[in-house]
Amino acid sequence: MILKDVFNLLNANLKSMLIIYFLIVIVFGIVELVGIGSLVLFFNLLLSENIENSNAALQKIYTYFQFNNFSDFLFLMGVFTICSVIIRNLLLILDSYYRTKFAYILQAYLMQKIFNNYLNQNYSFFLKYSSNQLSKNIIEEIPAITGRSIITILSIICDSIIIFFLISLIFIFETKVILISLLLVTVYYFVFFQNIKKKINFIGAKRFGVTEKIFEIIRESIEGVKEVKIYNFLNLIEFKLSSFLKTYTRIFIKFNLFRILPKQILEIGIVFFVVVFILSFYNTGVSKIISTLTILILTLYRILPRFDSCMHNFLSLKFDKKTFRIIISHLKLTKKENDYNLKFFKKIKIKSLAFGYKNEKNLLGPINLDLTKGDIIGITGKNGSGKSTLIELICGFLKPQKGNIFVDGQPLKHNLYTIISYVTQKPFFFNSSIQENITFCKSKKEIRLNDYKFALSLSGTKNFINQKKGTDELVILDNAKNLSGGQRQKIAIARALYKNSDIIILDEATNALDKKSETELFSNIKKMNLNKVFLIISHSKDVLNFCNKKFILKGGKLEEIK
Repeated sequence: MILKDVFNLLNANLKSMLIIYFLIVIVFGIVELVGIGSLVLFFNLLLSENIENSNAALQKIYTYFQFNNFSDFLFLMGVFTICSVIIRNLLLILDSYYRTKFAYILQAYLMQKIFNNYLNQNYSFFLKYSSNQLSKNIIEEIPAITGRSIITILSIICDSIIIFFLISLIFIFETKVILISLLLVTVYYFVFFQNIKKKINFIGAKRFGVTEKIFEIIRESIEGVKEVKIYNFLNLIEFKLSSFLKTYTRIFIKFNLFRILPKQILEIGIVFFVVVFILSFYNTGVSKIISTLTILILTLYRILPRFDSCMHNFLSLKFDKKTFRIIISHLKLTKKENDYNLKFFKKIKIKSLAFGYKNEKNLLGPINLDLTKGDIIGITGKNGSGKSTLIELICGFLKPQKGNIFVDGQPLKHNLYTIISYVTQKPFFFNSSIQENITFCKSKKEIRLNDYKFALSLSGTKNFINQKKGTDELVILDNAKNLSGGQRQKIAIARALYKNSDIIILDEATNALDKKSETELFSNIKKMNLNKVFLIISHSKDVLNFCNKKFILKGGKLEEIK
């Protein structure tokens, strides 16, 4: 099931890379088989001192190639053994390189995929998950499941292929001692895994939650650094973060302890087994013991790291089980919002619209409102009365529980994104230039210059750009911390005007402007008669006076102010 989920996520390029990687592993397995086989034969030949006392396979090779001198045969077997070891290690380098390349390309692909999936979900998805959770999934959990789950699954498959080839070597030499040893090792790892898998599941699920809390504390503390300093929240934040970091540390200490324990216990068992074997079969002759031990040690030297790697990888899969389940479900998210062009010519009619959040009585409804081109509509109301919620319903971020929206007489089937500009109370900015934050264009050639100049002028952005060294290439820093509140609002309004939408929504979008700038903005909007709908949310009577229609939201209903 896990393997199928992973394979279905891959694009054609990654699937091709995966097939090539498995071919490399198979070739490596064959070379590993030949390499260890040649080492076993070489040591057997060396201990035999002549061809008559050597392994039957060596005698057949000696006769087939018509060797006349034992020393020449020994020399060529040594050269062949060295060459096989060189090829084996070159393939190991290639295996490591290709696996690393595949892992990082896959990681970048999955990060891009889950990011795109998130942005294509409807607004209700973002009400369900916090920005901390979604950011953590992209930045922390995708690398985790790539490194500790997906690549782990590939490692288990590859190790199994190598183990298969190495076990084939044992059957070639038919050494009962080695077969018994491997059977005991397999049973040992199986029993160990069965006993600790529930503990690994538990601490893995705990890690997921703890990591989420750490991300949350760090992000919120940095964003609210002013309040942290003024209200002296530092001690409280340090205490909370320290508590979660201690839990995080303990989780990984336990996890890594579980990973190294089987190998260390097994090494003690192997030494005990070898000593007992030597003492038990000492009377059969030193040459026979050395020959058997050579095969045993060489085989276990190659197989045991593979067994141990499989154990580590199985533990990692259990550790990241919850993470894997959540991330895979998010990678499978389908696009909830389709691209389409909506045309708006005359009127949008909002009829009997009603809405309430879960476990709450209806916040809004019934709402009736007409949006006609050329209207400047003002809406006021107390804090918490539902003004912003109404805007989110009109935009299409939220779905009404009752009622409908009609565009030029036709019921709205999707949302109004393509014909709306929306200036929120807390505008969003990229860490980029003022120009890019207004136009969202990849290059200057794409910018509609006349619309851009108009947006700068009407919003008042042009005036403060002239004060900022006269360039719109000024980079807006993280959270626009190098701009004042009024400057941020001017840029956000310029962005809304540049889009040239049929409906422009201003949600408390001018409360940080000085009175002169605010009056100039709305006076110009009214004079220009832009043939658009302006929907303005404000507590300011001065702003509402510029509106030709005014409403107050009270008790979930819109009442017109005469």
